[in-house]
Amino acid sequence: MTTETEPQDLDWVQLRKDMGTAHHSETMSEKFSRKFYENPFVPIGCVATAGALSYGLWSFRQGQI
Repeated sequence: MTTETEPQDLDWVQLRKDMGTAHHSETMSEKFSRKFYENPFVPIGCVATAGALSYGLWSFRQGQI
């Protein structure tokens, strides 16, 4: 029977140690800006959809069908 210091399913721990400071985690704002520049139509479409739904709800509340 062999004893190991770390289980085999935790190889990512050693990988992260080997990468050290070269690994950079994105902040939420960095990720949003990167995703926005990769595909700008998605956030624009989300804003347009939210605006249209808001206008529809406002019109429905005002009684203007």
